Formats: sequence, C-alpha cells, structure tokens
Amino acid sequence: MVYSTCSMNPIENEAVVSQLLQTFQGQISLVNISDKLPGLRTIPGLKSWCVIGKNQDIYNSFEEVPKNMQSLARPNMFAPSNDILEQLHLERCIRLLPHHQDTGAFFVALFRKIDKTLDSSLSTQEETSQKRPAEENVFNEDGANFKRARYHRENPFIFFEEKDIKGFWQEISEFFGVDPSFPADQLMTRIASDSGRNIYFVSDSLKEIVTLNQDRIKFINMGVRLLVRTDLRNDKDKRSLRLSQEGIAIINKYFSKRRIQLEQQDLLILLSHAHTQFANLSQSVQNQIQNISSDLGSVICLFNIKQHDLDIPIIFVSWRGRSSFRPFVSHSSRKFYLSLCNIDQMTINDIINKLTIEEKTSNQKNDVS
Repeated sequence: MVYSTCSMNPIENEAVVSQLLQTFQGQISLVNISDKLPGLRTIPGLKSWCVIGKNQDIYNSFEEVPKNMQSLARPNMFAPSNDILEQLHLERCIRLLPHHQDTGAFFVALFRKIDKTLDSSLSTQEETSQKRPAEENVFNEDGANFKRARYHRENPFIFFEEKDIKGFWQEISEFFGVDPSFPADQLMTRIASDSGRNIYFVSDSLKEIVTLNQDRIKFINMGVRLLVRTDLRNDKDKRSLRLSQEGIAIINKYFSKRRIQLEQQDLLILLSHAHTQFANLSQSVQNQIQNISSDLGSVICLFNIKQHDLDIPIIFVSWRGRSSFRPFVSHSSRKFYLSLCNIDQMTINDIINKLTIEEKTSNQKNDVS
C-alpha cells in the first residue's frame, strides 16, 4: 500500500505514517524504497518536527501546547518518543523537494503487510459496518421515506478554438500585453469561452489526454485557474475578468502590461490593508499607475527581496480601482510575505487581526463596482 501526498507538512506525512504503524503494530511495516527509483533525488523521512499554532507559535511537544489549543494540536501530530521512533523507521519514507529536480513537492511511504490477521480484523470491521438494523433503513416497504440522491452535474471542459483565440482572447491579450508565444490553445472553460466563470490552463500533454478521453472519462477538476469573472457582468468587457493568484506563476512571464514594481514600503502598506488609496503609496508607484490605462482591472504587483545572496520574488494580483488597490492575497500568504520582510511575529499577528476587522467592517461597495 502506498501513502503519498503533495505536501511537505510532517503533520500530513510522517505523523500520519507514525500513527498508522502504531495502530497496526506488527501487522504492517515501511519498505525502504530509496533505491527503487534510480536517478530520482530524494531525502529520507523526518524523525522530529514541531507543530505550529495558528498564531505561528511553535510547539515541540504536546506538553507545550496551551489548554485552549489542545483541541486543535493533538498528541498524534507530534513525533513519538525516541524508543518508538527506532522501531518505526520513518527514514524509509522519501521526500521530493521542488528545487532538486524542478518538480512539485511530494511525500511517499510504501507499506508492506506482514501479518495476515490484518485481513481478518479489517473484514470483521467491514462486515460490522455493513450490518444495519431494520430501523436504519432509509426507506420503508412503500418507499415513502426514500430520498433519491442528487448529484451535481459537471459541465464538460471546452478548450479554446481558433475563433476564441482570434476574438475573445485577442481582447484580453491586448489589455494585458500577452506575449504571442503564450499557448492560448491550452486554455479551457466549462461553458462558452466569452462567458465562462473561470478560465483554466493545462499542459499540452494533459490537453491531449482530455481530448482523447472526453467521451470515456468524466473529468471533475483539472488545470490552473488563470482568470476569474468578476461582478462586472458585461461579458463583452475585458475588465470583467480578473487575474487569479493561483495562476500568477504561469502568466507572469507572458503578461507585459499592467505591472507595478513596488518599493518595500508599498509592499508593507498593501499587505496590511484590504484597500489602499493611491495617494498613500510611493511616488514611484503613483507614476507607474499614471502610465497604466485608467481602465479598472487587475494589475500584477512585484517586489524582490534579497536574502543571503538570493533574490526572492514576491508576485501577487491586485485590483486597480478608481483610486485604490485591493490585493487578492490570502491571510496566510500575507503572513509569509511579511515574515520575509523581517517583520516580527507579534507585529504580523497585529496586522492580520486589524486586517480582519477592516475586512468585516468595510463598506461592501468598493472600487470594483
């Protein structure tokens, strides 16, 4: 049995494996697979880790967790004691780091069943779960209590055709200055391209798989969301589509217009507020705003942080209103960006708390309308 995630969080990885091994002690074990994938760079599973609370507090053991947090940080999230660790062999798990081979992040654990009593114990549990008393039947003899399950019907994915690329997408390209090399034929929606709620991007190989199997396989979810339709519901208006933060890494190198290079003070102001007036930003940013068309719509904000001889790019989407910016950045991302700027954790928590209040109390009518 293989347990795999695309996460680097040990609570989702080694902690789960540890709990499984302890629950079925002596019945399953980890298999060392470090030599099974030649050429693939991996590192062994972790044997120690900490748990981080919602306010970025660090706990090395369950005993350190305050009582009011113990319903969230559970004992099985932490690494077991050293004597138990030696028996589990968590180092037989493998981790794939993105920067090693230009991949995503992955965690993999391979289990081997070593005791057949596991089969009987699981089958007994399955039989018990399948036995239902008569009073639990969901319908009676006349079918009076029967409720038919309702399933959400997904629209099929529709790839952009030549007419979409030359028509609807051409307007978007001119608005954002999209490089002609952008593979627009790999864009797709669930309904007509000029009125779809979301526009997604997929790789060329995935497009081929979908195209060849659309009639045989029901695809529920795929692709990276690049554009999202806003409340500006004029389908012919290019402004009614905003850039999605989810796809910023893909579109950044292709989009040449509506880009704002921030100074650090601008970055801190934007991350600290739900809406920021242009007048509160640096003169450099105000000059760049004047060079952008006055159309409402998305802009790409950029800032480079230098740490240990490294350039760390911060890129996020904001909405350009009539007189203000609204960053589309989650609270978790804001915390991360602020920490990269060497803002202490207590200050970050205060910023996020004030931001939450600002978002709740701000007028629902903003520059987007």
